[in-house]
Amino acid sequence: MSKTITVRADFRDTIINLSEITRIEALADYVIIRTKTDKIVTVSTMKGILSRLPEKFIRTHRSHIVNSAKIKSANYKAVILPGKVVVPVGRAFWKELRDKLRTAA
Repeated sequence: MSKTITVRADFRDTIINLSEITRIEALADYVIIRTKTDKIVTVSTMKGILSRLPEKFIRTHRSHIVNSAKIKSANYKAVILPGKVVVPVGRAFWKELRDKLRTAA
């Protein structure tokens, strides 16, 4: 699988290295792809963007996807990412998150 994803942002195609993505947030009809240094806004649904990403990306909430390689700690309420970024975990997503983290270890 490719190590990059191409999205349309600011009227041009933007290539993003998958290893740089820390999290993705929903914003109405857009998603915000966050890296350590950048924030890219593109038109997409969470389901649509998740289908284009490898399995290391996990949906933790109806509005959040995280890169499992960047998770510092997790519990049934939140995931902690680098820089003490707290991402919520929805009840419907906790079991899948826990199972994926356990099999990855």
